[in-house]
Amino acid sequence: MNSHMYEFQVGGRGPQDPNAKRYGLKQAFSSSEAPFLDVSSTPIASLGLSIDDAFGYWFDFGDDWWHQINVTNIIDKTQSGKYPKVTGASPPQYADFD
Repeated sequence: MNSHMYEFQVGGRGPQDPNAKRYGLKQAFSSSEAPFLDVSSTPIASLGLSIDDAFGYWFDFGDDWWHQINVTNIIDKTQSGKYPKVTGASPPQYADFD
């Protein structure tokens, strides 16, 4: 089980765009909320992303970490290994107050 809830918004103009399609975990949404798609059964290749596209990522619904993910490269053939794989720097979840 995931320790934090999360959601991707694809097809909008960045994080929190109400016109974007929402992909999340089923247990994160009630039936009264706007329609969403199940992130666990949606291959990223099915999203029709192109280089220079961007989409939103909302992490930890309590702390509300909003991110914009920019598509910088798309590789059709992958090397063997464990996937999915995200490359690049991740922002820290909590600030280092030392």
